[in-house]
Amino acid sequence: MCTSVVVDPVPAALPTISPEGVHRYLLKAHRLGNRVNYRFILGLQAIDIGELWKELGATSTHAYAEEHFGWERSMVYDALRVVECLEELPLTKSAYIAEGLAYGRVEEITQVATPETEAEWIDFPRKSKMKKLRLE
Repeated sequence: MCTSVVVDPVPAALPTISPEGVHRYLLKAHRLGNRVNYRFILGLQAIDIGELWKELGATSTHAYAEEHFGWERSMVYDALRVVECLEELPLTKSAYIAEGLAYGRVEEITQVATPETEAEWIDFPRKSKMKKLRLE
């Protein structure tokens, strides 16, 4: 059970208490998180392709990621699929890393987009809710 802890309502890292300032802060943090996540899944891909998991005492990339990062098999599978697809979908890759397109949306886009249709798929979630993207 979590206990309540009294904290400063405006952490020192936030430059302002205005809603717009906090929003800008969150957008910047989100884009930074995407860049970090992309590097992480690139590392997983290197572990997988090079079968480096063997030298690290694991039985597979999935077992390695579960043991060290708590990732379930399906999460690893999806991440490896996404990172591979992003190499063929440069607009999606850019929207994810540079523009802050949410990873969940990237997962959905990489299931259906082709290099010819990716611009349309990238634009779709910007105008629609995630639920509608999944249905499409």
